[in-house]
Amino acid sequence: MATARRSLTLIRHGAAVNEAPGRRPDFERELSPRGTEEAKWVGKILAARPDSLGRLLSSTALRARQTTRELIAALDVAPDSIEWTERLYGAAPQDLIDCLDALEPTVFHVALVGHNPGLSQLGSHLSREANFFLPTCGLARFELELDGWPMLGPDCVQRFEFARPA
Repeated sequence: MATARRSLTLIRHGAAVNEAPGRRPDFERELSPRGTEEAKWVGKILAARPDSLGRLLSSTALRARQTTRELIAALDVAPDSIEWTERLYGAAPQDLIDCLDALEPTVFHVALVGHNPGLSQLGSHLSREANFFLPTCGLARFELELDGWPMLGPDCVQRFEFARPA
């Protein structure tokens, strides 16, 4: 396969409701009203992109699912292009890369909706910025030149953009 232009968008879930420790497991924490608005904001940004999203990988933690649903509402995304995976919850950067490696070579534009510290660590690796931090509903979009997802690394990054809610 020839080298192709691809994009990877990292999206951290929206702000969660603050609760007393132990009240509810972290996996079941829901978005706050602010988090819902942040997710809608990210959806608008993604909808304004000229390239269509080929795959959306989302953590199955409640706040990530809620964030992803807000994104889906703003995008023209085919239901079969959404992959819900518990594997993204608490994922280390290599786990995230492994999820990308498993994608079909025909998928060119991917978004991951997940959690820190893994997303920030992956962003730091790809951008080569030691202090890279993805805040809640922060978005980092990497434009890449690579043959296929198993080739993902910092040398493939042509450009990256970063955005976060005000």
